[in-house]
Amino acid sequence: MACWNNLTQYALLYSQSDIDAVVYMIQLGLINDTQNLLTPTAVHKRPSNTSLDLDQFPTIPNLLNRTSFSNENETMCSALTSFDAGPPIRKIIQTHVQPVVIIFTLFTNCLTSVVLTQSAMRNPTNLILLAIAVADLLTVLLPLPIYMAFSTSNLFSRQLTISKGYLVSYLTHILPTTFHTIAIWLTVLLALQRFIYVQYPMRASVSMLCKEKPVCWAITFTCTVAASLQLPIVAVTRFHYGLPYCSVNGRRVQHSPVIFINNASVRLFEPILFKCTPMPAVLYFGLLLFRITVVNLLPSVSLIILTGQLIVALHRFKKNRRKLLQKSANKIVLLKSSLLDEPPTATQNVIPAAEKKIERASRSAEKDSTSRMMLVILIIFLTVEIPTTACLCCYAFATLFTLSFKWLHEIMEICNFLVVLSYPANFFVYFAMSRQFRSTFKGSFPRLWSILVVMKNRCDTSTNTDNVAQGV
Repeated sequence: MACWNNLTQYALLYSQSDIDAVVYMIQLGLINDTQNLLTPTAVHKRPSNTSLDLDQFPTIPNLLNRTSFSNENETMCSALTSFDAGPPIRKIIQTHVQPVVIIFTLFTNCLTSVVLTQSAMRNPTNLILLAIAVADLLTVLLPLPIYMAFSTSNLFSRQLTISKGYLVSYLTHILPTTFHTIAIWLTVLLALQRFIYVQYPMRASVSMLCKEKPVCWAITFTCTVAASLQLPIVAVTRFHYGLPYCSVNGRRVQHSPVIFINNASVRLFEPILFKCTPMPAVLYFGLLLFRITVVNLLPSVSLIILTGQLIVALHRFKKNRRKLLQKSANKIVLLKSSLLDEPPTATQNVIPAAEKKIERASRSAEKDSTSRMMLVILIIFLTVEIPTTACLCCYAFATLFTLSFKWLHEIMEICNFLVVLSYPANFFVYFAMSRQFRSTFKGSFPRLWSILVVMKNRCDTSTNTDNVAQGV
């Protein structure tokens, strides 16, 4: 029998007495509970009866009258049919692609963390890089068991209990978002520190951001603030069992039981799980907008500015270094050519001074290489974070105006996957652009280094063979 005006209403089971009332109806056979959400085994005492007057049980009509809503947006609640439900691209990414990338990220970030903890690598910059590597590691490690369960079992697609709801929420959203926020703001700290090294090299030794102990305190402060930003979401996110029902156009039903409450015919459906954020839409929009501003928008804008300044400073630094090298080299040539015409005491102090300038320029070149490595990391970070920030802003406004864009959720899934994909990229940037990282890696993992050398030699041999075959 069809629902009146095709309108389905929901009653949230806030208290144990509400749950007991629904359990009683399940035991009477008035409600199905195929997933055994509320009862371990449903005892159907009245399978053949299709109607029952429940006015004599005041808990049930009070439940329907007290906690009912007809639109999920009224209480910011959404029904959960499965924790892995969503657009098809989400299932493909979370169950097939992302676990492989996450496992690879765990491997690369563990290697990075071990290398950066060596005494030879201990400096303020590498402390921040180590904290970022650990934060990224935890960001992908926490949801991995849930994603593996999605692809290997029905643990989170059936029997959706409240405890499972909180487990999935914390491991796939709240805690990963916290650690990702830490990584974002540590990246801003890294960019600011590198800007000081390049723009004000004489002041870097006295700057608080370029000393180990203040950097450790800054990392601790960043972790504390990032965790506190998640407290509002933790406070308002709730999971409740809910009972769908509707009014029907008659008193006789052949296939589905109908109950009579307050002289009205009501059809009850199977209980389901709801995820609720009970606050007004405007307030929830404000909370989302604040988090997007602090966690995504403000860091992205700051990094764009710092990256631009860093590019300009590196260009100026490279230009000045080239002039210094050319000037010093010319001076040495002139001095050496005049050695036969000048007494030895006149030039013995000048040539070493010029050579020292070249040596200082070479050391500056190493610092320049580190700055360029940091620049590549910042560009990779901005490449994946800017689209994510734009999608989150669209999602916040869609929430405010109760709009539904399926394509937006698909784009957000792709953006989240690109963020995860960027984590192992940092390891290859360190390995390719940092001589100190490579030497420390060689000392820490000699067998793995030997394997990499053999693979590189084979690739070089194959490339040379192909070039000879092509007549190059």
